[in-house]
Amino acid sequence: MKNPQVGQLVWAEKLTGTFVIVAVHPDQRLADLQSTEALGARKHGVPFGMIHALGGDISPVSRD
Repeated sequence: MKNPQVGQLVWAEKLTGTFVIVAVHPDQRLADLQSTEALGARKHGVPFGMIHALGGDISPVSRD
């Protein structure tokens, strides 16, 4: 993903489920993601290249 935005719904390669972007670190090209599931985990430092807009790409682990 070239320009992830805080609040955007996404999926990420090698991670299961959907996430909300909660922080973007453009200088490092990393983002922090929060799972949309109840008590979902937060993933820190996910590379932009692994993040895809929900519904914008076909996820290998979801049925979008």
